[in-house]
Amino acid sequence: MAQTYTLSLPAEDRERYLKKLLDTGLQRCPFELLENWINDPTQWPNMDYSDIYHYLVESPSLYTSETMKNKRSLEAHKFFVSGWVQAVLHIKTDKCFVFKSSVKPSWRVTNKPHNTWVAVENSGKVRAAHCDCMAGLGESCSHVGAVLYKLEASVRLGITTTVSTSIACQWNAVSTKKVEPSEIRSIDFGGRGRKVIGKVKRPIPKASASQQAQFLQMLHETGECPVVLSTFSKYAGSTPHHSWFETLTFTKEEADRVEAETITQAACKAWRRHRVGRITSSFAHTVLHTNQEKPSNTVIRTIMSEAKNINSPYLKWGRDNEKHALETYKYALGIGPATDQLSTNILVTEDVCKVHEGLRVDRSGFRISHERPYFGVSCDAYVSCDCCGKGVVEAKCPYKWAGQQSVSWTDDEKGHLSTLFSLKPNHVYYTQVQFTLQRQS
Repeated sequence: MAQTYTLSLPAEDRERYLKKLLDTGLQRCPFELLENWINDPTQWPNMDYSDIYHYLVESPSLYTSETMKNKRSLEAHKFFVSGWVQAVLHIKTDKCFVFKSSVKPSWRVTNKPHNTWVAVENSGKVRAAHCDCMAGLGESCSHVGAVLYKLEASVRLGITTTVSTSIACQWNAVSTKKVEPSEIRSIDFGGRGRKVIGKVKRPIPKASASQQAQFLQMLHETGECPVVLSTFSKYAGSTPHHSWFETLTFTKEEADRVEAETITQAACKAWRRHRVGRITSSFAHTVLHTNQEKPSNTVIRTIMSEAKNINSPYLKWGRDNEKHALETYKYALGIGPATDQLSTNILVTEDVCKVHEGLRVDRSGFRISHERPYFGVSCDAYVSCDCCGKGVVEAKCPYKWAGQQSVSWTDDEKGHLSTLFSLKPNHVYYTQVQFTLQRQS
C-alpha cells in the first residue's frame, strides 16, 4: 500500500515526503514497513500537552515560513476518547521514535481507517507526522492529533512507567473496532442531560441532622448491626466487621487438583479461568503500589478479567526462551543433557554445585493458597531433593538483554539485578519471587 501511496504523490510532495523520512532516520515509508514494529507503551518517551500544542500550533508549516496555527486539530482529543485510535506500534531510529496507528474517519466511521505515523524525539518533541487522509500532507490533521493525544495520555495515566508490559499492551489495544448500524427505532436519542418535556421530577427533601441521628439510633437499637452504621464514627466501634473474604475456604486437596489441571499453564484455558478474581505473583507488585484507598480501575479490571493472549515481541521472547532457561538450569544441576539451545553464560552459587540426593525438577501449575484463596501463583518449576527439601524455580528472559554478556547486566540502572546473584528489592521481579515463595510455603 505504502509504495503505491508514495508513488501516487505529486512530484513536489513526493520529494518533500522522502526528505521527511530521511530527517526522521527512516529508510522506508512506515506504511510500507511491516516488520520490527513493537507493541510496548512502557518504552514510549515522555510527552505532555505542551509538546502537542507546540507542534500543532507553534511549529512552522511545510509550505510557508509561518506557524501552522492548526488549533482545530487540538479538538482531536475526542477522537482518542471515543476509541477511534487503534493500537499504536513503534520502532526506534537513530534520531527518534516513530509511531504508527490507524484512526477511524471523523464522519464516516464505518469506512476504512486512515493510516497515520508520527516521529517523536526522546524529549517529547514532535519531529514530524503524516497521514494518508486528504489533509495529511499538511502534517497536522485531526488523525495526527488523535495519535499524539494517545501518546500523551499513556504518560499522564502512568501507563509508560507504573504498570507491567502486559497491562500496558492491553491498554494500548483498547479501541472501537467496529461501529455497527442500528435501526432508528432501536436508537435512544435522549442521552444524558437532555431535557424531557412533560415529565416533572419530584424533589426529594434532604433529611435534617436530627432526623438523621434519629434514624441511625433506630437502626442501632434493632441489634442487627447493619453495615451502614460502620460508616458513622459514633457507631463504628460498636459494629462488628467481618470481611467476606475471611469466610472463604479452599482445601489443600482442591488446590492440588487445580494445580494438576493447570500444569500446562498459559496453554490451558483452566489456568486463565482460575486466575480471574485472584491476586497472582506476576501482578502482586502492581497491587502493592496502587492507591489502597482508591485503587486504580485498570488494576481492578485486570484482576477480575480473564487474561488474553498478547503476542508482543517481549512476551513471545519470554515464552520461547523460558524452556531453554529451564534446560540450562537442569544442565547446571547435573540432571540435564547438553543441547545446542543451552545458554553460554552459566553462573551458579555454591549450594548448586554441591551433590544433592534425589535431585529433580518438576513442572508446576497454578497453585491457589488454601489459607487465602484469593491468592494464586504459578512458578516455572519445582526443584526438590532428599537433603534440602522443595523449592521453586522462576525463569526470567528479559528481551532487552537478548544477546548481551552477563558482565553488563548489573550496569543496567533500570534492570532487576543489584549483583549477579541478588534482585533489587524495589523491582517487580523481587516482589514476584517473594510472593511466590510465601504462597508456595
